[in-house]
Amino acid sequence: MSPPAGCLLTGGEALVVGFAVTGQAVAEALGEAGYRVRAVDDATGGEADRLGAEADRLGVELLAGPSPEVLAELAGSADLVVLSPGIPPSHPVLAHAPADRVISEIELGWLLLEGRSSPLVAVTGTNGKTTVVSLVVAMLRRSGKVAVAAGNIGLPLVEIARRPEIGRHGPGREGRQHCTAHQRPAGRAPEQRAPPEAAHKIGDSHPSLPLGP
Repeated sequence: MSPPAGCLLTGGEALVVGFAVTGQAVAEALGEAGYRVRAVDDATGGEADRLGAEADRLGVELLAGPSPEVLAELAGSADLVVLSPGIPPSHPVLAHAPADRVISEIELGWLLLEGRSSPLVAVTGTNGKTTVVSLVVAMLRRSGKVAVAAGNIGLPLVEIARRPEIGRHGPGREGRQHCTAHQRPAGRAPEQRAPPEAAHKIGDSHPSLPLGP
């Protein structure tokens, strides 16, 4: 899967859907790309207060639990809508945002990494993603490459795109940075069919596999 045709980071109004760790990294990246960033999240109570403090720190306007009318207005007027991992296809924001303006956090990371020479490996499917991601990272590091896991197993891909020093100073000898999450891999293995929401999960930590060199 690739970002919508013609989707370029040209600045304007951006809406981030979901403002946890990944959503905050997305907001920072979009701010650096010249966007005025707003975010929405379904958090309530103390969690909404905590996210609000993070939004203030980042200079982002956060709307916690917006009404359907407000959400429709925000989604319809945004130049770019970025979905955090775990946002289901049934989320009401998708009923109001033009399809050609909606991308995922992984797709935003790809756009930020465009033009770099570092190869990326994508792992999707229904089961086994965590194990495969951990295994790929371990194999690359054992072979002397600088390998960085991205997605739920590691840092958000947009964070790695914003901080190239993560790849330069990762474990292993000097080499090109490799990420284990991306939407346009150089090659592909036989795939399993999965519901759309499964593609948002790139992997979780797997303590039984060695990740060091």
